[in-house]
Amino acid sequence: MVGGFAGTVGVLIAVAQASDAKPAAPGGTGQAAGHDVGVAAGDGPGTVVSSVQKMIDPLVTWVYGNWFNVLGAIILLFLAWMLSRWVRRAVLRGLERAKFDRTLAKFFANALRWIVLAVAVLACLGTFGINVTSFAAVLGAIGLAIGLGFQGSLSNLAAGVLLLVFRPFKIGDSVVVGGQTGVVDGIDLFTTNLDTPDGRRIIMPNSAIFGSTIENTTHHPIRRTMLQVTVSGASDISEVRTVFQGLVERVTREVPGAVREPAPSAVMTDMMGGFVWQLSVWGQGSSLVSIRERLIELTRDAIVEMKAGVPRQVMEVIVVEETKSRRDEETK
Repeated sequence: MVGGFAGTVGVLIAVAQASDAKPAAPGGTGQAAGHDVGVAAGDGPGTVVSSVQKMIDPLVTWVYGNWFNVLGAIILLFLAWMLSRWVRRAVLRGLERAKFDRTLAKFFANALRWIVLAVAVLACLGTFGINVTSFAAVLGAIGLAIGLGFQGSLSNLAAGVLLLVFRPFKIGDSVVVGGQTGVVDGIDLFTTNLDTPDGRRIIMPNSAIFGSTIENTTHHPIRRTMLQVTVSGASDISEVRTVFQGLVERVTREVPGAVREPAPSAVMTDMMGGFVWQLSVWGQGSSLVSIRERLIELTRDAIVEMKAGVPRQVMEVIVVEETKSRRDEETK
């Protein structure tokens, strides 16, 4: 097959060279015309065809001498490509059946696929007599140079791997990180996607996330909401405590998602312009908004009923207009 291809190329080159020949012009100028034709033929397509032939001949000779290795390398790469796809699907299905995190499962499946392809490429290079050890050393040097040029990207990659391994949060968690608040939509190797409560998509570099404080607000299913209230300093402390304790317990009974354990509390914490009380109710994270809303309503009604509101502080400013006679006296 290779020999037939080489013969076909030779025939095409011969035909192209024959088509370049032109007859000499008649008359006494035949020699000059023949000279011109020769120059034109030397500068025409024949020169290009000769150059192409010089480049093709070594390639055809090498392929003819190593056709068995070339065929084996093609078959090996095809089988490796099919095997890598099968390995990726098998690993992904196995990890999903084991209730493994989907983000981490996709990462491991893709990594194994590329490892299989890399091993196949190295095996193909070995069949052609290429020293894989020296080739790996060259790749290492190239990788070092690329790493120095892409330090930021590699730091994001390393941080992404650490996030996937240590898993401080997962897809669907609500987090506060790097001054941003949102729900985690995806964790990639270089970036993490957050969806904010107002519908914005924030893409953060993994290095900025892993190098900062991470607050996972949905890690625990039960959370506490607190309300700080100031009542008049002239109010009865025992009465206020009884009323506030009763209303936080009422919230746990009325609002779905509120829990009685840990128990709600009403504690006096400070005295600044009145008595400062802290009301706390525990509930499921998805119900905290409705719990806090009902707590505010009941607290406002209780303060009005006890007439324990703090009087509004009013600052009175009096401007005294000086008379002309007084200004004259002060001038003297």
